[in-house]
Amino acid sequence: MARPATAAVRLLTGEREPVRLATTADIDVDTGGLIIIDGVQTEVGDRVLVKDQADGSENGIRTASTGQWYRAADARTAREMQKGTTVHVAEGSTNAGKTFVFTSLNPQIGDDAITIAFYQSDDTIGEVNAAIDAGLVTISAAEADAIVAIEEAGADVTAIKPADTNASGFGFVIDEDDMVSNSASKVPTQQSVKAYADLKLAKTSNLADLPSKPDARSNLAVPVYVPTRTAMKALTPTKDLVAILYEAGREGTFVVKAGSPPVTDTQEGVYVVSNTAGFYWKRIDAAPDITVFGAVQDGVTLDDAAIQGSLDVLGYANVLEWKGSAVKVNNIRLKDVGNLLQGFGWPKLISSAGTVLNIENSYQTVQGLMIDGTLQTTGLPVIRIKTDLRGMTTVNIKSLYLINCGAGIMDMNNGANLAVFVNIRDITMEGHRGYGIATWDCWASYHIDQVVVSRVGKTGTNYNYPAFYFNGAEGVFFRNCAHNGSAATSIQAQQDGAVFDNCNFVVFENFIPDHSGGRGLVFLNCNNVRGGDSTLVNSVDHGFVVSGGSLFSISDILATQLASVGLASKDGFNLSATTTFKGKGLAATGYTRNGFLADACTKMNVIGDFSFNTGRGIVTTGASSANLFHGCLTASNTAGNYSLVSASDYLRDHMVSAGTLADVTGPATA
Repeated sequence: MARPATAAVRLLTGEREPVRLATTADIDVDTGGLIIIDGVQTEVGDRVLVKDQADGSENGIRTASTGQWYRAADARTAREMQKGTTVHVAEGSTNAGKTFVFTSLNPQIGDDAITIAFYQSDDTIGEVNAAIDAGLVTISAAEADAIVAIEEAGADVTAIKPADTNASGFGFVIDEDDMVSNSASKVPTQQSVKAYADLKLAKTSNLADLPSKPDARSNLAVPVYVPTRTAMKALTPTKDLVAILYEAGREGTFVVKAGSPPVTDTQEGVYVVSNTAGFYWKRIDAAPDITVFGAVQDGVTLDDAAIQGSLDVLGYANVLEWKGSAVKVNNIRLKDVGNLLQGFGWPKLISSAGTVLNIENSYQTVQGLMIDGTLQTTGLPVIRIKTDLRGMTTVNIKSLYLINCGAGIMDMNNGANLAVFVNIRDITMEGHRGYGIATWDCWASYHIDQVVVSRVGKTGTNYNYPAFYFNGAEGVFFRNCAHNGSAATSIQAQQDGAVFDNCNFVVFENFIPDHSGGRGLVFLNCNNVRGGDSTLVNSVDHGFVVSGGSLFSISDILATQLASVGLASKDGFNLSATTTFKGKGLAATGYTRNGFLADACTKMNVIGDFSFNTGRGIVTTGASSANLFHGCLTASNTAGNYSLVSASDYLRDHMVSAGTLADVTGPATA
């Protein structure tokens, strides 16, 4: 039989250099010596295939010597004796002309058994004859007729020629090119005859009659190709150990496992249960996407089941963008600890009327998706944090682009304050109805960063909601966010930039609400608030609002009112019933009433510029007391510079419209 010409070719084909002999029984490799193997006297340096040891770890290719037999130089590692490696035997009474194959997968040399099996012979026709003589194979008349055709071409197969030589019932033979042919004129190669014999030896119709007959699949180290999951289920799991599925959209490699799948996989994306009880197939592809669970991604067919199946089976769902494809979804549940839903290439999810994603447990991540909520009902969010189910922690929602959604990200508003460590960042909400981000139950460490809510050009009650609303939160970190409102086209009285309601420990910075239909930034009964570096521009209502609460420290905040549609009697900074308020670098201009108004406030310390307003620059009213305004500018306000109600309200180093510095103690008006 043809052999590879060089060691390099042998290495690439998984074939070792031929051996002189192969053992037929156990030998003592430690004592060694020049012993007789398979009827032949060994000589120093002979390569011998040792394959019959009682201790299987001693098997392999060894070199004969007068003492101990050591492993040959090209057969000392697991890689050099990996499963599928073959070696040809040159001499011997029994094994001459035979090829053997290593069948152990990655054996630990010296520890694991190394198994070696017969692979093929130089005389395959003779092997077939021997099998028939031994009663291991039966050949039908039609099959024999095909072999007769081989005989007539010159091969010696007379031992299996039946009495009936009519070939009319058999339409082909195997030719020398290993191809199906209607001609019997070519002499087949040894490999061709072996392939034919293997096919017949493995024929299922004969297995029932001859259970001892060898099955070719038992010695094959290659996977089975199957067109459908149904076909894969029908395989024999004890023989077909690896299957490659080429069903459209479901392509992948599967291996047989004993027992039952660890989780129920109704979509058969990762686990496919065999028709043979006690076995299943497991996908071994790295990080499969939702198409293996049956996702169509045509924007019309609901792919809920595919995404849910991936989350339930794998704990994650990968959504890939396929050249403009879209995934129609509704009511996906991240319900197990540690779920991950992520997109690659910004795939588009199209929502139906309901909520798209429900977060129901801890350690959840959603990222990398574009979600079109045009079909959503107003007020229903894209993402619902379902705090009515259980307490949860560590929720990460990031890198999303939301379009025309009914609302953005909300929790259940059940008053239980159940979620902690919620992180929302890198999100754009365009054409947004309802709330952008709203929470009633996210209790501690609520982080919002780089979120933009845009309602430019939108009118109607569907857009009459705050962009950001936080209620009852303990520890809110609100940074680098913006709201682009619709004030340029309509007045939406409740369309505030951001509202903090009954929150404690709030940190905000770099917030820009522009053209808000309502107020810019609002704090209702909040305590321990620190922040600044924000521009509240073109609001219709008040700019910066504080009602109740205490312990504020803010800096560098500019507030302006939209001149064309600004409501009457509105202030740049409007404070009421607040105590211990410290503000520096504040500025308010263009408001229809005052730059800074404090009603019934105490212990304020304010530095700022409150000029060019219709009312006055600084005004205190009600039961205000112990308030200090120093280094303030109140220039060019229409009604006057200031109005202080209490004898303990002070202006120090105050610059009036005339450009002079003055100290003023209330009550005083100018």
